[in-house]
Amino acid sequence: MRNKNAKVSDPSKFVSDPGSDIHVLYDAKLLPSGEIRLTPNGKESISEKINSEKQFTDIAYIRSRLALGDTSVLRPASSVMYADLSKAPKSLAGHLQVFINARQSFEQLDLETRNKFNNNYLKWLSDAGSPGWIDTMKEYLPELVIEKEVESEVKVDES
Repeated sequence: MRNKNAKVSDPSKFVSDPGSDIHVLYDAKLLPSGEIRLTPNGKESISEKINSEKQFTDIAYIRSRLALGDTSVLRPASSVMYADLSKAPKSLAGHLQVFINARQSFEQLDLETRNKFNNNYLKWLSDAGSPGWIDTMKEYLPELVIEKEVESEVKVDES
């Protein structure tokens, strides 16, 4: 029997929406102006995606594959990426700090240089490393060494 002195008199009145099983997928496109535009490019069922990966998360399956010498079960099934991320931030706050630092660095540039990137630090950041970016930024990066192809002679040991 329900306590009539309870703070919530009728729990059935407090129903929350569980949300949709359908998740909208978006593509992020960087426009030449430096803006990031999100456009929907499909939908996926969350429960279907979870169920499709069920076998690969079963510890008995993983152990049996490892016992046969198959280490591929330790990699993500959908995509494989190789990168040295040892110096990458470990948290979302750390990644955010990278963008904050980039914006501060961009704002320290002179007005003429910032205008070459439409006064948009995201455009400046996305162009980083390109030949045009290096050409524009070389006065700020005196330690930047641009390697040129140098033909080297091959010495043959005649002994």
